Amino acid sequence: MKIRKETSIIVLLFAALLIFLAARSVAAISKERSNAPREQHIAEALLSVNAPPLLRNEKTELHIKESRKNDIKDILFLSGFYRKAEYTVNYVRYSNEAMLESAAASVINLFKNDDFKYSAIKNEIDARKGMRLEGTFVKDGKNFGIKVQFIKEGGLFWQIMTIYRNEKNGEELASKFINSIKLDAKAVN
Repeated sequence: MKIRKETSIIVLLFAALLIFLAARSVAAISKERSNAPREQHIAEALLSVNAPPLLRNEKTELHIKESRKNDIKDILFLSGFYRKAEYTVNYVRYSNEAMLESAAASVINLFKNDDFKYSAIKNEIDARKGMRLEGTFVKDGKNFGIKVQFIKEGGLFWQIMTIYRNEKNGEELASKFINSIKLDAKAVN
């Protein structure tokens, strides 16, 4: 009788543990699905992109605008996270024409001390001049990948970027994000 009672207590504890773990898994799956990349139209930035929910970061906007008071008319900085990756959309209206090479040089300079290996090619997105920068770097002993698409149209400038763990799944998600960029037809200066 005593063995039967101990066995039923163990079975009940095991069942409770399974229920707890199952509930936690369902919650995690639900959270990941709600954060999963999906097509979003960002009217203020005149583009659509397939990304996790992107939130506006007004502190970053203010910091960038203050550091470039004479150059920047308006800025929008959005970011989100999904599966160990950060996704950002940066849209700027400059007083003068935006320079792709300067923007790429800034990103390269940012990672120069992190064993940054990269390639940069000029391209076009929806008939607008662009440049794609892709590379890898090491930070705190961990390997990361980066993909950045710069686009310009006169004084309008877009920087769409993702930094991810340099793993196959991370690279695939990053490519889907970058390749999903669609500018609005009215994106002219």
